[in-house]
Amino acid sequence: MSVANIKLLLNPIKQYTAEEIDFKGLTAVVHDTYVEDFLGKYYFVNINGAYMGFTGKRIVNGVIKLNNGMLTDASMPERDIEPLADNIIAFSNYLAEQDIPFLYVQAPFKIDNNNLLLPAGRSSEVNISVDSLLTELSTSNVNALDLRSYISETPEMLERYFNKTDHHWNYTGAFVAFQQIVEDIQNILPEKKLDLTYADMEQWESHLLKNWFLGSRGKRVGMFFTGVDDIVYYTPKFTTYMSCAISKHSWLYKGDFADANIRSEYLDRVDYFGDNPYCLYIGGDYPLVQHRNDKAPNDLKILIIKDSFNLPVQAYMSTLFKEVDVIDPRHFTECSVVEYVQYNKPDMVIMMINPSQFGGKAYHDFGVANVNINKIFEEKLILNESEIKLPAKDNNYNYAIVADNLQYGKTYAIRFNDVDFMQGESNGVTVSLYNPVEQTIFATRIFDVEYCRQNGRFEWIFNTPASGHGDLQLLLYSGLWRATAGVSSIYTNISLSRLD
Repeated sequence: MSVANIKLLLNPIKQYTAEEIDFKGLTAVVHDTYVEDFLGKYYFVNINGAYMGFTGKRIVNGVIKLNNGMLTDASMPERDIEPLADNIIAFSNYLAEQDIPFLYVQAPFKIDNNNLLLPAGRSSEVNISVDSLLTELSTSNVNALDLRSYISETPEMLERYFNKTDHHWNYTGAFVAFQQIVEDIQNILPEKKLDLTYADMEQWESHLLKNWFLGSRGKRVGMFFTGVDDIVYYTPKFTTYMSCAISKHSWLYKGDFADANIRSEYLDRVDYFGDNPYCLYIGGDYPLVQHRNDKAPNDLKILIIKDSFNLPVQAYMSTLFKEVDVIDPRHFTECSVVEYVQYNKPDMVIMMINPSQFGGKAYHDFGVANVNINKIFEEKLILNESEIKLPAKDNNYNYAIVADNLQYGKTYAIRFNDVDFMQGESNGVTVSLYNPVEQTIFATRIFDVEYCRQNGRFEWIFNTPASGHGDLQLLLYSGLWRATAGVSSIYTNISLSRLD
C-alpha cells in the first residue's frame, strides 16, 4: 500500500523542501493526504463498515446508527446559543425599523425530540439548544417557525422525512418544510392574499431513483453498514418558466423548473462516494443564488439566509414568488447581509439553518452594528453613456471596461436600460468587479435579460474591497462570462454612480 501510494508524498515533500511548511506541518499534510486520497480508500471503508455492521457496532468513525438503522452524528453536545440569538434578534429589529417582515425557521437535527432512537447510554443535547434559542427569540418577539413538530418529532417522522445515510432531510421532508414556511409567510403578510396553490403536493409529480444515494454519514462507514438511500424528487405538473443565476460561476440556468433548478448530472449516474445527489436541486452551496420567475403567482421579493438544508426548499419557493434571492453567509463576501438588504430592498427576509450551524460564526454577525440605518445615500454620477458596443469575438471572455479607477472602500451602482444582441444569443449578461493586477474577480452579477426587460430593472449596487493593490475595473461582458464567443451586444443608457 505504501508503494502504491508513494505519489501522495510528492507534494508535501515539495512544500517542506521549499520551507512552506515545517516538519510538524509535513506530517500533518501527509496524514491528511493519505486519509483523503490513498488508493482504494473506499474499498477499505466498505469492508470496515460491513464488518462493524456484522458485529453489531453502533458507533463508527463519528457516526452513530440509530435504533431504526438510520445514521446521524455521534457527537451532539449542547451549544452556546447566545451569539446566534443576539445576532438574530438584532437583525430582526433592524428589519422591523425598515418595515421588512422577518421569519426565523428552525430546521431540525436528525434526532427525534425524545431521543427514543439512540442506543442505550447515549444522549443528545441538540434539542435543548434549539429550545433555548427559540425561547430567546420568543422573548424578543421574533417571528419563528419550529419545523421539528412537522418533520422530526417522532421516530416515524424521521424515517419518512430524512435520508437514511445523510444528515439532511429528504426531498419529501423539504417539501413539508416548504408548505409550512409559505403558510407562515401568509400569516405574516395577510394583506398580500397569497396564492399558495403550488404548495399543494397534488400539483407535483414524484420520481423514484432506487438505491441511488450514499449520504455524507454513509460515506464515512461505507455502503454495507446500513445500506444506501433511494431518492424521491419532485417536479411541477403545472407549467413553469424561470431562471436560476449563480454569480460565483456566472451560470444562468433558464427554462422550465427542471431546466432552472435540477442538475441533471445527478440523474445520469450512480457514484456513491464521488457524487452528492442531495445537491440535485441547485447544485450545491453558493454565496448567492438568484431565482427569477415572471410567471409566479405572487409578486414578492424574498431574501433567504440559508445553510444546505435550504437547497430543495428554495427550488420549491421559486415557483411561488417572482424573486427569490438566497445568501449563504458561510461563503458570501461581497457585502454584509444588512447591506444586501439595503441595496436590494426585499419584501420579506427568511433565515433558516439547522442546529449544526449554531456555532458557525458566519451566522453570528450580519453587519447590523456597522450600518447607519438613518443614512441616506447621495449619488455622484461618474459615468453616463448612451451605449456601449461589444463586437463579436472568438473568445469566451469578451468584455468592455466601463471604469478602471474605482476607489477602494466605496459603494457604487451601475444601471442600464437594456441589452440588445446583434450577433449570437445569450439568456444573460455578466458584470464583474475586477483587479487586473491581482487577477481577481471580487464580485459578479448576472442579469437575466428577458426578466429585467419585462420588469425594467438592470441594476447592481456593490461594494469595492476595503483595500488592495492596483486599479479596480468594472467589466461588461457581451454575454455570460466564459460563454461570450460569437456574441455581439449593445448596452444602452449606462450609468455608474458612487453612493456616498
